[in-house]
Amino acid sequence: MSLPLTWIDRIFEKLTVTYGHAFLGRWRDVDLDAVKNDWADQLSGLSTFPQGIAYALENLDHEKPPTVLMFKALALRAPRPDLPRC
Repeated sequence: MSLPLTWIDRIFEKLTVTYGHAFLGRWRDVDLDAVKNDWADQLSGLSTFPQGIAYALENLDHEKPPTVLMFKALALRAPRPDLPRC
């Protein structure tokens, strides 16, 4: 299941504030709704791991804005909470 578009909107808000035109300019000639839908699909597995999204937003590359694949890879590097011991 895709990530909720409200989550994608929040991610895009943060990335737009951080990178400005360098982020949004990537899709100058592309329908932004289509881009957001692709991000929602690509990040679908993170719906059960929102800490990964938070981690990615806190550990952005300061030089260039991420693509969805870069953002997902960063989110997947987030530390996982300890699982309960049996």
